[in-house]
Amino acid sequence: MSKLSHLKRIRVLGLIKRNLWSFIKTVKETAYKSLVRPKLQYACSTWDPHHQKDKAALERIQRKAARFVTGNYDRTSVTEMLQDLQWDTLETMRRHARFCIMYKMCRGLLDGDWEDYLITNTESRTRGSKGDEVVVSQLFSAACPVRVELLKRYLAMFKIPPGSKDLIFKPISRGKECCKLVAPDKPISYSTIRGAFRRDPLSLGVEPSKFGLHSLRSGGATMAANNGVNDRISSDMAVGNRCKPKTPM
Repeated sequence: MSKLSHLKRIRVLGLIKRNLWSFIKTVKETAYKSLVRPKLQYACSTWDPHHQKDKAALERIQRKAARFVTGNYDRTSVTEMLQDLQWDTLETMRRHARFCIMYKMCRGLLDGDWEDYLITNTESRTRGSKGDEVVVSQLFSAACPVRVELLKRYLAMFKIPPGSKDLIFKPISRGKECCKLVAPDKPISYSTIRGAFRRDPLSLGVEPSKFGLHSLRSGGATMAANNGVNDRISSDMAVGNRCKPKTPM
């Protein structure tokens, strides 16, 4: 996040505070949403920060605005002020923006060639249910399996073209000298994936207990609540998981 752009946002907020100090709450809120928040959200789906310090710096601007709008500078919880104002956190709004961009990319509503960033499969099997498609996005991290060609090489090795209805991971039986395909038309079991995930990272010096797999949700809601995740977000994600094909970001 640019320090110059961050200073500009603070200066605009300071300008509003100096000129609208005595105005009513609705005028202050309208001014903040019209002049400051658009600068905090503009093109946020492309520059969404991943460092906690950058996220906190952006949230501090909105928290200052909440105190200004409510006129409450006592030692009161700003979180309660945000809830009273019905303002989502900036991080939540950036997440929604990313989901919108992903949807537009998948549905061809966004100009551009996204084939190098998305790999689709026409069939999804999650807990035995069938969906429309599975989307795997390419990130800019060195650990991204799409970016380093691991996923593409895997699909090529087993002759699974993108768009195929064939299963990606199938059950195998592991012997002393070789591995044998058990059932080509059945998906690999949950326990097999979980066992491999808990076993293999140890060879890399990684503690597997600190990580989890997609659909490895045991205790997930409790952990989210303990880390301050908004209940509404958890509820929205639960509804999305039941009604829509999953599109990991």
